[in-house]
Amino acid sequence: MPFIRSLIAALALCLMLGQSAWAQDLDDAKRADIEQLLELTQTLSNARANMNTVLQQLVQQLRQKQPKLTEEHLRIVAEAHEAVFDENIGVFKALMVHLYHKHFSADDIRQLLVFYASDTGRKLTLVTPALNRESFEIGVQFGRLLGPKVEQRVRERLASKGVTL
Repeated sequence: MPFIRSLIAALALCLMLGQSAWAQDLDDAKRADIEQLLELTQTLSNARANMNTVLQQLVQQLRQKQPKLTEEHLRIVAEAHEAVFDENIGVFKALMVHLYHKHFSADDIRQLLVFYASDTGRKLTLVTPALNRESFEIGVQFGRLLGPKVEQRVRERLASKGVTL
């Protein structure tokens, strides 16, 4: 839960600072456009999907490390995570609005809206979760491929310094 507390603290800080440099020039029209972009790109539903993936991994780890936990206990863990996520999704959305505001002009956002409303933009939105998942898997496989080579090189270099692993 430290991550959620950090998100809440960041939002509170933004609210306290009011018209800080972070929120500078974020007018209602640009905010609405960014929120529409977040909707078109399914940013919030993708965040939920990512949370569900992490939650499934957590439940699997708990099953292995805490075999005395029953399915009811694991359901409680899952429900608590989901409830906290749902209670704080507005914080995530506000932070994403400010992130897009920081990196894109109002004109950039409008152009992105046009793109994501196009057939190609909609396709990109639909395939992005699969691209992310598959590219992660490729990264894991690539890491496994390179791991032994890196280990060998590290051992050789350390051995030349008189260090044995």
